[in-house]
Amino acid sequence: MLYSGIRLKQPDNGREAAAQVIYHCLALHDMASFDPVLRQTVNFLSLPERNLAVAIVYGTMTYLYTIDYVLGKHCKIGLEKLDPWLKSVLRTAVWQLRYSRNLPETAVVNECCKLVKKYRHQGMVDFANAVMRAEVSHPVCIPPGNLALQYSLLPELAGYFKKRFGIEQAKIELQALLMPPDLTVRVNRCRSNVISLINELKLYSVAAEAHPYFDHVLKLNLKGASLTELPAFKVGKFFVQGIGAMLVGMIAPIPTHPDDNHLVIDLCAAPGGKITHVLERLLLSNKSPSSGNLPTSTYTNEQSIASFVEAWDINQARLDALIDNLSRLGLPEIKTAVVDATDRKAEPIIRCSGKAALVIADVPCSGLGVLARKPELRWNMNYEKICRLLPLQAEILRTASLLTAAQGYLLYSTCTLNWDENEGQVNTFLESAEGQEFTPVDLTPYLPVSFVDRLDEVERKNLSAGKLNLLPARDGCEGFFISLLQRKKNLKKQLLKT
Repeated sequence: MLYSGIRLKQPDNGREAAAQVIYHCLALHDMASFDPVLRQTVNFLSLPERNLAVAIVYGTMTYLYTIDYVLGKHCKIGLEKLDPWLKSVLRTAVWQLRYSRNLPETAVVNECCKLVKKYRHQGMVDFANAVMRAEVSHPVCIPPGNLALQYSLLPELAGYFKKRFGIEQAKIELQALLMPPDLTVRVNRCRSNVISLINELKLYSVAAEAHPYFDHVLKLNLKGASLTELPAFKVGKFFVQGIGAMLVGMIAPIPTHPDDNHLVIDLCAAPGGKITHVLERLLLSNKSPSSGNLPTSTYTNEQSIASFVEAWDINQARLDALIDNLSRLGLPEIKTAVVDATDRKAEPIIRCSGKAALVIADVPCSGLGVLARKPELRWNMNYEKICRLLPLQAEILRTASLLTAAQGYLLYSTCTLNWDENEGQVNTFLESAEGQEFTPVDLTPYLPVSFVDRLDEVERKNLSAGKLNLLPARDGCEGFFISLLQRKKNLKKQLLKT
């Protein structure tokens, strides 16, 4: 691969692969291709080396703000003047020295110098060796009380957490967001069940346990296995998804009398986790009670169910991923369309206006609840970008309201902890002309009693007001926000919760 004058060779090991990914994404400022570059770069490595590469890449991305502070203390010429390949290797090496638990210091230093030497001259090798040995003998001290450096994110984001939670709770939440999240999967009940899937995964040395609060959810420990190579994944017996995103599909009230005036629409649908969950529930609602499944709805076959479900997204490539997921999960085709949800003159929006029994609006957001999964947001998200997101979210929420039928439901969600994007956005909408036709829906009946019982009084009141906040430290998952609203007017259609 030729990157900015460097023809990188196929990596020999995980450390080299990690340095190549960091070089491509950070030195060349190409975070958009992070996932495909990572997959392509590690593809030819053995599984242990592949896992090492992924750990180094995500670790370096997570701690980048602090790593650059450390390097800045050792590099008197300034980081901006360092050769891009040299800087990339040093970044990965500092993470290994300071944050990995099982990598010997001597091996880290030696491998760092080898990687620099592979593409650069001896002078840079000597420089890398000096920096590494300085960090080993005299590690840079992180100033106590500096949240940004302690938890590795931009100072303005650290300041937001402090303002939102208070200093002590901010530390707890930020620490939780440094931890690798649990790998959770939603069992596709159209193809398997919890017990069967647990037993099948055991055959491939994958440990799986049922989630303590939520049905049809498993926590996995791959033990080094490749998730996408598991037969159960290939045949669609589960969908990899965070708890917050799963709750959107669990909470969503689905119609029992669908027709052209009672559609289900996901406005920002790709890659399809939420809409496939809803579709799965719709299919199961058509099973007869005698089979031990869920109550019978008025659907007569799978395709008639799917004909009332639409998935829209602004990006065709992401919609293609959604279509692939439908196929893998064995779900029927649904209507998909490339739609800008802020363009109310778009044909699908005009056609479906006022006809949706359920609209899901999982809007673009700052992602402060998923910093563990998207570490680049720690140094790539800022106040200015958040301010630009607010009017976009408001416009999508307004579009969702115009699509919602009388007595239909609007489900708004984000994966951020930012009040302005969550409660603030919903409150502003409810005060608007369109929002005055909606009322919040108590979320308590939609959630397991065991989950609700562990919430404090404030959070239970929020549930009653139609709002749910998931917090990483308290709930052991990504940060997430969900609000359920119902349009007030006209006759109420029967709805089925499954």
